[in-house]
Amino acid sequence: MINNSSVRKILILSANPLKTSRLRLDNEVREIDQGLNRAKHREQYELVQKWAVRTDDIRRALLDTEPQFVHFCGHGYGENGLAFEAEDGKVKLVSTNALAGLFELCQDHVKCVILNACYSEVQAEAISQHIDYVVGMKQSIGDEAAIKFAIGFYDAIGAGRSVEDAYKFGCNAIELETIPEHLTPILKKRANGISMNCKKQITFVLSGTLDSLERSKLEAIVAHLRIVARDAYLTIVDVQEGSIKLVLEGSQEGLERLETLFKSGKISEVLGISVEDVYFVTSENAHAREDTKSEGNNEIDANLKELVKSILGQVWRVQYRVLGDASVDKLYDAIQGGRSLDDLLSFAAGGSAFDMRSAWELLYQAVGLTVNVLALYKIWKQEHNRPPSKEELSQKAREAGIYDSYERAVLKKLDALIEEVTKQ
Repeated sequence: MINNSSVRKILILSANPLKTSRLRLDNEVREIDQGLNRAKHREQYELVQKWAVRTDDIRRALLDTEPQFVHFCGHGYGENGLAFEAEDGKVKLVSTNALAGLFELCQDHVKCVILNACYSEVQAEAISQHIDYVVGMKQSIGDEAAIKFAIGFYDAIGAGRSVEDAYKFGCNAIELETIPEHLTPILKKRANGISMNCKKQITFVLSGTLDSLERSKLEAIVAHLRIVARDAYLTIVDVQEGSIKLVLEGSQEGLERLETLFKSGKISEVLGISVEDVYFVTSENAHAREDTKSEGNNEIDANLKELVKSILGQVWRVQYRVLGDASVDKLYDAIQGGRSLDDLLSFAAGGSAFDMRSAWELLYQAVGLTVNVLALYKIWKQEHNRPPSKEELSQKAREAGIYDSYERAVLKKLDALIEEVTKQ
């Protein structure tokens, strides 16, 4: 018989405020409950559920239950916070600092936090300063993927596996369903009281000299590496003299993927330029500062931007009309600079601005996809001295992994996008 003191509590905090898109939170919690009830170590876990959670409810639930696991399911808005319910049932955003401060007060018993909400990586990063393991989402995540992650994660926890293993089982559960979002969850870990998840940088050493590298080629290389790394936010923070040394900043997963592909021999060249070495930047050899970019990345090719707008006007009419030229300019600049959508959403702090978020999300992906397809078009043209056909560009997109890098709703437009680009 299990002593009550050895029972680990999992606190579920769910919130789906009025005027936010409806989520299948009841299904997510039911699946977690059913998985734990059939688990090998089910006697060791107790599930505590709190619904329509308000700010006072968070504190009281943490104090009353003293859980080891805390699972939030609902809406996330990046830098603006997580969405809980106000007294009238509408959205009340809780800031990242406030959440981190609350978990700091509970770090003696809380060992793992799951933030199963869109764009919650920023909160996960802050909370991981105080909690051993925190899972957040580095971009939007669909209902089905969020539920599958929760099922895989808690199935593994109930089987006695570690949090790190459970995280991998959760990601794999998404991938098994062929949902292209298995890289969205990200695990943050604390080591000796210090978060291990600061931004990472990697150096790509290419053959040749900096003078021999045209700016258009540099842009094409960055676009190509974003696709290979499956990291839309990969950006150049420095270009060093001598051999072509590109210092790239991005997610640890994306950069580790690039390093692994190089070491395994799968990346020996990029757009016809040989790759001599790939290594992570350490504090001793770091040459870049956060939020700095190479001169080439800061210069915006006006002609290319207008071409992107023209294609958006043909392929993405509804979202383009809703947000207009100024929004496309901001999104284009953000994507070319490796910036996230959340950097552009400070205006979405409340009210009707939330209704626009879905349009921004889709248009952000539309602009990113358009830029990447145009980059592949330029790459093909450089390699073959002629423009590609629709079929050739489509095959190039598949080889580059584009079909695995965007949400299904966006990929439905890919054929039309390729057709429009090949008309140029």
